[in-house]
Amino acid sequence: MVVLAASICTRGGKAILSRHFREIARSRIEGLLAAFPKLADSSTQHTTVEQDNVRYVYQPLDELYMVLITNRQSNILQDIDSLHLFAQVVSSLCKTLDEREILRNAYELLSAFDEIVSLGHRENLSLSQIKTFLEMESHEERIQEIISRNKELEATEERKRKAKQLELQRKEMSRGGRGAIPRAPSYPTYQAPPRAPAQSSYDSYEAEKNKSFKATASKGKGMQLGKKSKTTDMFERVRGDLGASSEDSAPLVSGAQPVSNVEKVTSDRLSSSADRDAIHVVVGEAISAKFDKDGAIKTFVVKGDLQLRISDPALAKVKLDLTANPTHNAQFKTHPNVDKAQFASSKLIQLRDPSKGFPANVPVGVLRWSATASSDSSDVAPITFNVWVNKGADDAFTVTVEYELTGADTLRDVAITIPYSTSEPSVSSFDALYEVSGDTLEWTIGTVNETSANGAFEFEAQAEDEAEFFPMSVHFSKAKPLIDVDVNSVTLAEMDQDVSFTKVINKVRKITWKANGHSLAVAFDNQTLRLTDSQTGKVLHNIDCSVYTDAPICCLGWGYFLLDTGLPTTPAQRRGLVSNDINDQPRDGHASNARCSLPYHLSFLDVEQVLPKLSPLSTGTIDDDVFTLRSSLDEIFRPLTLASADSADVLVAGFEDGTVHISMYDFFEVGTFSLGDVFDGAVKCIPLLHSFHPHSTTHTLLGRPAGDMQSGLFLVPVDLRLLSTAGRSLAVLASKSTQMRHLLRYVLQVQRQIVADFKAALEIPTRFIRNIEEALEQKGEWSWPQAAFHLVVTGDCPEDVREWMGHKRWEKAMVSGYESVRRLVHEHLLPALEKFVVLASRLRGLSRFQTSNHDLGLSTQGLDVIHDTLDCLQLVAHEILLTCGSELAHFRAFAAWLHEEIDAQSSEGNTGETSDITPGVDHSSILDYIGGAMTCSRLSMFLNLESDGEDKADEWDPRTEEGSLFDSYKAELNKAKTSKPSTMKAPHLDALTMHLERQCSTFFRKIAEARRRNVRFGRPIQLCNGEPKTLAARMYVLRDMDFVDDAEIMLAVSNGKSDKGRLPVEVPLSGQLQDFTWVSFAGGMGWTPQRVALHSKKGRRAVCVLAEDSLHYRIYDLDSGNEVKDVDESMEQDVA
Repeated sequence: MVVLAASICTRGGKAILSRHFREIARSRIEGLLAAFPKLADSSTQHTTVEQDNVRYVYQPLDELYMVLITNRQSNILQDIDSLHLFAQVVSSLCKTLDEREILRNAYELLSAFDEIVSLGHRENLSLSQIKTFLEMESHEERIQEIISRNKELEATEERKRKAKQLELQRKEMSRGGRGAIPRAPSYPTYQAPPRAPAQSSYDSYEAEKNKSFKATASKGKGMQLGKKSKTTDMFERVRGDLGASSEDSAPLVSGAQPVSNVEKVTSDRLSSSADRDAIHVVVGEAISAKFDKDGAIKTFVVKGDLQLRISDPALAKVKLDLTANPTHNAQFKTHPNVDKAQFASSKLIQLRDPSKGFPANVPVGVLRWSATASSDSSDVAPITFNVWVNKGADDAFTVTVEYELTGADTLRDVAITIPYSTSEPSVSSFDALYEVSGDTLEWTIGTVNETSANGAFEFEAQAEDEAEFFPMSVHFSKAKPLIDVDVNSVTLAEMDQDVSFTKVINKVRKITWKANGHSLAVAFDNQTLRLTDSQTGKVLHNIDCSVYTDAPICCLGWGYFLLDTGLPTTPAQRRGLVSNDINDQPRDGHASNARCSLPYHLSFLDVEQVLPKLSPLSTGTIDDDVFTLRSSLDEIFRPLTLASADSADVLVAGFEDGTVHISMYDFFEVGTFSLGDVFDGAVKCIPLLHSFHPHSTTHTLLGRPAGDMQSGLFLVPVDLRLLSTAGRSLAVLASKSTQMRHLLRYVLQVQRQIVADFKAALEIPTRFIRNIEEALEQKGEWSWPQAAFHLVVTGDCPEDVREWMGHKRWEKAMVSGYESVRRLVHEHLLPALEKFVVLASRLRGLSRFQTSNHDLGLSTQGLDVIHDTLDCLQLVAHEILLTCGSELAHFRAFAAWLHEEIDAQSSEGNTGETSDITPGVDHSSILDYIGGAMTCSRLSMFLNLESDGEDKADEWDPRTEEGSLFDSYKAELNKAKTSKPSTMKAPHLDALTMHLERQCSTFFRKIAEARRRNVRFGRPIQLCNGEPKTLAARMYVLRDMDFVDDAEIMLAVSNGKSDKGRLPVEVPLSGQLQDFTWVSFAGGMGWTPQRVALHSKKGRRAVCVLAEDSLHYRIYDLDSGNEVKDVDESMEQDVA
């Protein structure tokens, strides 16, 4: 391939950034880019355009285009692959894809472009390699910086020396008594900038509303959270839009080692009513922060929203009185239907149209806000931590952690979790409580306020390096939110009467990371699980468990299973395999890469990568903002690779009533189970902890019976048989079905946005036409279409029509409406449907060729009906494009004629022949628009534009038609083309998407049922019954051992305190401990057994026991149990 130039341009063809790789004049590049938008507006769905001697390969970047200009002989597949790499580079370097951000990162983008293409030819580089090359530092540059800094320091010392000399001279002159006392001169002073500390330290915080932070420290160096730092190493804490209730922060897992894992717990605000009222208000905040390793703020973004839910339609017309103070420079944004003037002046939330009310029984976001904090905003941290690490002898470390409250707000539930690995710590000095469990040391401080504003904790431990004690996790809750937003009262708009309402913020109960660090699972006390993207903070998926149980979540675990990776089979392999070795191994699909299987590799060919990527949706008119960012779309539709296919993720959530919810691969729910069924309903078991092994399909739940905490503990094994039986088919099924679920959400959002945009475009023209119709109806002469026809044909303009003409907003609304519909269908709906078809085809192939023992729950018939519906949707999308283009052309002709007619009617010499002599007027298109789209757009055949939201799907049941749905729909569509749009009986676009959603729900339910059938709960294992027991135990020293045969083992032991020895002759391996035989040696000091030698010949088994002094030995007959020989000889004798 030969790339001539790579450019980022606007939709109008204006070049923002361009890099040419061959000798091409700048004017030539600008001319090619200026001609590009006209070529890209064609009806083709491909992202390539060819001219006489060049080819355009382009991809939308929000409101911009990424364009590659290549020669026509270039390989199109390589061009598309290079284009995707260019787009990934732009998205990774720029936070937002707008012109200002592109120009801000122009030099980095140009450097990255030069790394990708050299002299017009593509370099074989990946995105990570490009980032590495851009982040590489210059050795010469660092040397120059050191030299420059040394010169500054030398100059500073020289100035100080000269200042000191001048001061001494002044004093000497003063002591010499020369005249009056001279005035002391003032000298300018200079202070060199402080140098960066040699050691690195870390401290992060959770700001204001419920935050967590974690601190690391270097050897012998104090650490202060509030101080600024200029280091470039940083970690990211992510907080997704976790709903109305809480916020949490956590580090992002990137190429660098993550510094902290954080958990935030929110506090309930006071509710205005003890019970749930008809009006429910939810205030939520989300914090997304980035810190460097020293704890200094890199970025700090707060996003919040206020949601309103009304369960009684009679109370829909209300207004909310808010407290909304823009603390931390917060910016507020109201819903488009909310009166912005009222909010700006009085902080009231009410609809612009007082005659309408808020939707009932659905949560509505009425207010959003966002705020940022600069790097010098150290006051946002409510508490600071200092960590001191001192190394002593024999790798013994003394770690001291101290804290200090920086503000006046009270912090609750403060706890610090400190990891360790080499040896268990020994606590020497502490405030409050501590607990050592597993591989962590948890220091529970409790409440920190002005009366207990500081404290310290010290422990000692053996460690290879001080890094073993980091990262430290700090958790606490804080009642006061960051942005001062609250609801004071809710009033009925018509009667000005206060009504009661509830205001609840849910608490975060559990939080856990996915093993690869890409996602974060957060459990709330309203039985909701939120899966959040760790890169963007967007909510990837919501799992509402309230339909299964009303109990709060008490256990959350996220494990994984290594699929078909060559489990250890031999005893030697099993003995050398420990859990830490498995966890330390990278999950890189090493076994799959070593497998030379053509069908296996063919199953992972990702055809979707060749298709254009889905474009992000615009914000404001959609409810699900996970599709508004390119990074979120890339994470959701991440292609399946051989590395990712070697593991299966399992998310387990336990509830206090014994319910257990299991989902796999992030988004695919297996089902909900009850631990009470394991106990036959006799015991109600509450899950406490979840454990797993990556080489075992059996997960383990630690539970206890409900009631008394000391009533006992049980281990409940949970076997997920599908992990082992499905094999690599499970990874393909989970990946494609999950992407299909997301595509369904994407299609539904695009459909809603299409309808909303076109309805908004028709609002102004409909009002204008209604006004002129009322004026003409009063005179009873003719209707508006008749008057418009009369004006076009004869040029005679009635007085009422002349007064109505001049509404220029009509043209702007209609053009933007048609262009928006065309853009959404062409750039969003059709690519999504094409990707949907490919995914359904992959699953259909898997359903046809799956083996009998792989019960995946796939239905070929169910996928066939989904294919049929997708064909209908693609047909409707193409018809919308054709209709939209035709009506837009007719409207442009009508708008041009209307402008000419307005000029003619406003001129003094108004004649009726003006319209006839006007050149370039397409009267045919004008008359078609007046008689058709002006009063009833043919898009109403495909879009449900009725205000009541009812559809005609009930009038036309596709199941009653013979043949496929596509054939029936196509026949009905052909009939409607020759008649009025209102006569079409086929369902609209929204009805088809809802029909597709029902079909996909049935398809997903069958898969979930199949997975549910493959979940088996084992018999509970009781660890303790809650009652203390006393066991008489004696300690022995093992001297020697040997196997008698496959069922018995011989041990030589001594009690270690006297010369009395005992020999257990038989220990049956399959029996209990009390079923062995003891043989005691009651001789003198010498008779302590040291070694045993067995003769295992059948029928004549004997054992020789050698004493500790190597002088005595005894021989026993194991078959008869009698002593054969007792020998006491010197070392010169042969005692073997």
